[in-house]
Amino acid sequence: MKKCSLLLWVVLFSCTTFADQTFKTTTTRSGETLKLVTFNIRFFGLGGSMGGDAQQETRDKHLKNYLASEFSGTDVFLFQEIIDVNRLVNNVVPRDMNCLSYNSQNEKHQYVVICITSKYKFYKEPGDRDNVIDEVSIDGLNKSRPAVHTLVKNSKGEVILRLVGVHLKAFPSEYATRLKQVDAIAEFLKPLEKRAVPTVVAGDFNTFDAKSTGQRADDNVMISNVFRQKKVNLVESPNIYDYTFRSPSHRNKLDRFWLSKNIKTVRPPKVHGPCNDIRSGKGSLADPQYFYDNISDHCPVSVTIQL
Repeated sequence: MKKCSLLLWVVLFSCTTFADQTFKTTTTRSGETLKLVTFNIRFFGLGGSMGGDAQQETRDKHLKNYLASEFSGTDVFLFQEIIDVNRLVNNVVPRDMNCLSYNSQNEKHQYVVICITSKYKFYKEPGDRDNVIDEVSIDGLNKSRPAVHTLVKNSKGEVILRLVGVHLKAFPSEYATRLKQVDAIAEFLKPLEKRAVPTVVAGDFNTFDAKSTGQRADDNVMISNVFRQKKVNLVESPNIYDYTFRSPSHRNKLDRFWLSKNIKTVRPPKVHGPCNDIRSGKGSLADPQYFYDNISDHCPVSVTIQL
């Protein structure tokens, strides 16, 4: 299936009017099973460095082959740190997928992108205008990232899922900013709870442990506390792996899923790639340095759910 240009697609999507459409959701579990993957691709479009440029970006083929070989059958990708969204869509993302993002005036903005397989359709939240939660951009769209959100319809025209893709503020010292961003997400979701749409909030949360931040609890625990205090029906999907991020000098657990309680986990989060491996696999995807140079510093994380 030929994919249209993402920016053009987004413009067409954002201009569609839903006032005359009925919000139709399933009244019982749809039983559909979906595989979701969150993946931060380090400064994609700049060759992996904020100081790079388009000519230095040589990972397209590596990434395309990696997604095709390792993630065949994936229904949803949630990408972060994408500088060149059109390049991602045209050169990397499987051709049977459609993607959703937004616009920024900052030429080196790190976009959040959601892509879904063509058997599903994006559907705008009734009353929403642009599929972004602007309040998550705490210090302005040109610096931090908004959250991207969408409803998903199946082939019967039923709304079966709500997706929220995030890329929260980085560094241990920004723990308070991250909690404000999560609070904005919770405020957005709280009035939508009555619709009982299964909801996934996923992406790069830039979570650190309490030792790193100097706070009373780890970031992910404090994020869950925000959702609970706001009475938003989300719990973190437990991830037994130690790391989702591996650079030549650091390892951390940054990429996570929060799921509503009306979602069944079929396969729990799995971290792909060398982030947790002690093997070297020199010159292959199992080699941390090779993976860092040709793919990313983040490892993709997958989860399989049933609605």
